Amino acid sequence: MNNSFDTSIECAKKLDSEDKLSIYRKKFEIPTNDNGEEEIYFVGNSLGLMPKETVKDLNDELIKWGRHGVKGHGAEGGKIEDPWVTYHEPL
Repeated sequence: MNNSFDTSIECAKKLDSEDKLSIYRKKFEIPTNDNGEEEIYFVGNSLGLMPKETVKDLNDELIKWGRHGVKGHGAEGGKIEDPWVTYHEPL
């Protein structure tokens, strides 16, 4: 029995082209080195790659904070869209 694995660049490109999860790659920021080349990102103690939508999501919450202050929690029964007090529910 041969336990070798094809480590050629051709095999890697073929496997990449068949990867059904590859559509998600464009949803993340990929760090680059000083030459502008994408870096391989293997860090075990990390949040991982940042989803591109994170910037918009954080800005939305910052706007809410600025507009409503502490009432952004929604515990006062006000009409705050996506109050912070209920963030745990969809999780």
